[in-house]
Amino acid sequence: MVNQKLKKIDLAYKSFEKALALDSKFCPALFNLGMMKFETNFYEQAIFYFNKTLEVDPNNYDCNLITET
Repeated sequence: MVNQKLKKIDLAYKSFEKALALDSKFCPALFNLGMMKFETNFYEQAIFYFNKTLEVDPNNYDCNLITET
């Protein structure tokens, strides 16, 4: 998430992808990829990652907050 906050988008994306390669159900990576896609106007891809997050953790507060609005 540090790279994401510093606007090093490519590094952040690669880091989240590596995390998912190790654990495809790692919610922070799924959720943050969704946020990155949303912030760069790739809404369909963002929804994909948000839905994946909710599949793994249906009670994920942040993801539920975003998908309810």
